[in-house]
Amino acid sequence: LNGIVAQINDVGYVVVNTNDGGLTWTTITPTGAFYPSDITGVPGSGKFVSAGSNGTFGFGTSYSDDNGLTWNSLDTNVSHTSVDFIDANNGYGGEYIPLGGPGGAWKFSGVLGVVACGDSLISSGTGSVNDSLICYNDTLVFTVTGAFPPSTGGTHGFSVIVSSGDLGQS
Repeated sequence: LNGIVAQINDVGYVVVNTNDGGLTWTTITPTGAFYPSDITGVPGSGKFVSAGSNGTFGFGTSYSDDNGLTWNSLDTNVSHTSVDFIDANNGYGGEYIPLGGPGGAWKFSGVLGVVACGDSLISSGTGSVNDSLICYNDTLVFTVTGAFPPSTGGTHGFSVIVSSGDLGQS
């Protein structure tokens, strides 16, 4: 049984993890986008999700699939005071909001992790760009038809892959 605990103190935070159900604990130094305000285990996945909602440690959520050593960003600059997952693909987060302000609850539906190239859950669609030569620092309008994200729920972005042969020299 793996576990992770973050203790926030007056100079920062200390993170410890266990891989023997809590019999022994080891101090670790997380790398990547770690948010120590809240940490939850993701049932059935062996993963953990961290959440942050303060100016000291940042705003956002991230996940780890190596018992807290490395953290991968889910979102940034979004306030998450608490987070909980009901299964490997569905989680909820709460945030602090001013009285009458928008927001308050977030839902994650999808896959925590890297989606492999060629995954059947991805529809590549057809893309076009308003520039015949893509150069460094170009501003482009990219149009996609028939592309779907690899999960249900809100789409927070998409990726465009450009090979070095597509890049112009300037």
